Amino acid sequence: MKIEFDKNNGIIPVIIQDVNTYDVLMFAYMNEEAYDITLRTKEVTFFSNEKQALWTKGKDKNALIFHGVELDEDERVLLMKVEPIQAIGEEGKMTVWGDTFSNQHGILEQLEKKINDRKLNPKDNSYISSLFDRGENHIAEKFGQEAIEMIVDLKNKDKELFSKESADLLLHYLVLLKSKGITLNDVLKTLKSNS
Repeated sequence: MKIEFDKNNGIIPVIIQDVNTYDVLMFAYMNEEAYDITLRTKEVTFFSNEKQALWTKGKDKNALIFHGVELDEDERVLLMKVEPIQAIGEEGKMTVWGDTFSNQHGILEQLEKKINDRKLNPKDNSYISSLFDRGENHIAEKFGQEAIEMIVDLKNKDKELFSKESADLLLHYLVLLKSKGITLNDVLKTLKSNS
């Protein structure tokens, strides 16, 4: 990918996105030197137009580890995928806009990765690994049990318990999908094509 820094007055805007949660963490600028340093060191480096200097977010405290980059179709903006070492906003907030801008759905992707890891690399003390060990029929049975428990708790007024049972059902649903070689993304594509 060739970035035409000269087309953009020597700098290019960069949207910083968490590679795991897809949260948009911050917005900044890079010049060619900052971009080259980022690719070489894997620690995201920016260019301050105001100070005419390079800078690294938080340096040790809030470093952003580079994972990938995409250029928009007009070749004017970078989308940089990073792994934040810690929260990057002030006072421990997840983004520079605070926690309210956080994409909580990213947790499903993280959970799906963990389930996949437990299937490929079983662990003795892992509940998820034990489900895969017992096979698809057992996973389906556990999913059915969790569905019944959630329905029973629907009749109760305890929202916290219902939320817990819903989480259990979702976990077993993702394990069941994995046992069939299907991802959550496959399901979402099917939903989208049917709507």
